Amino acid sequence: MNEEMLSIKDICAIAELSSVYVRRMIQLGKLPSTRVTLNKGFKHFVKREDFEAWRAQCAHRTPRADGRSKYVLYGNEAEIEKLTELLNENNIETPIERARKAKAIEATVAE
Repeated sequence: MNEEMLSIKDICAIAELSSVYVRRMIQLGKLPSTRVTLNKGFKHFVKREDFEAWRAQCAHRTPRADGRSKYVLYGNEAEIEKLTELLNENNIETPIERARKAKAIEATVAE
């Protein structure tokens, strides 16, 4: 195929994405592709310029303003206190929020 065209495998290697995700984006029409019929099926190819435009559009989407992933840690009061101490000792500013309890659980605990 032409140098300007990228296969799903190429896109996954360049962008470090799963093939399932790339195929879903193609299926939803968010990543334009050309379907090429082969002997035993078909393959999707994406123009490099379309790929770069799609990546630029998606680049700003991140779960956190600082670009890091969001993690959920579970712990009791003592564990949370110890974690907070360690973060403070090492001057790490990371917000720690208590998870919301389900109303049914809160009602049971209150009784």
